Amino acid sequence: MNKKDYLSLFSWKLWYAPADVLLRAKEGLIWSDQQIIPPSLDIGCGDASISRILFKGHQPIDLGIDLDKSAIKKARQSNFYKKVMAVNAANMPFKNNQFQTVISNSTFEHIVNDTKAVQQVSRVLKPKGLFIFTVPSTRLQPYFSQPINRRVSHLHYRSLSDWRQLLKANGLKLVEAHYYLAPPAVKLWLQLFKLATFKPYKRELWSYLQDSFLTPILPKKIFASLINQLLLPHYYPAFNQDGTWLFIKAVKLSK
Repeated sequence: MNKKDYLSLFSWKLWYAPADVLLRAKEGLIWSDQQIIPPSLDIGCGDASISRILFKGHQPIDLGIDLDKSAIKKARQSNFYKKVMAVNAANMPFKNNQFQTVISNSTFEHIVNDTKAVQQVSRVLKPKGLFIFTVPSTRLQPYFSQPINRRVSHLHYRSLSDWRQLLKANGLKLVEAHYYLAPPAVKLWLQLFKLATFKPYKRELWSYLQDSFLTPILPKKIFASLINQLLLPHYYPAFNQDGTWLFIKAVKLSK
């Protein structure tokens, strides 16, 4: 798939939430260069609607897990994953050394016991298996006020050094790490997020745009085109040395 397609696809799919377009399109660009070797596990698969674009072009992912049972039901109906289950990442009911690749996109910041989840990842990974994931770093925290942080439900912000130590403590060696979403992009993200979550009445604006009696007649194609043009300057390159989110790849050490 052409790498520019991620921005176009997310602009069309999430035209009512342009902040999400900015982050997800950037992550799609990043994931397009990764190899997901089966058997594979996706932690935080949601309803698969985002995954279908993020992991487009990859061979089918063997298993997707999420705590949200309603999302799992939709993911099952999507047929994107070979199998989906409602599972807590901190207590996975899988055998030791079961997966060759474990992936997770912007999920570990939402897991209450993320350290236990890392232990579980190491346990279910085969020796020399890969753990590939994205998370916000401590660099992002200063940009988020308490209300915004509550709204996005971020429970943790860890530095690259923190992640290196946590992975090492669980038999995982950090082999690749990059930052993405530089400060100018984060500032734009915040503006778009505040606009989309503004409450003109009882619901946030994005919700009215996505699902109201006006939705069928809204010019979604025009909105998507404008969003695409607005975000394109922040789309490339995939990584930025002064970025605020982290892409991390770790390998399970052989005993």
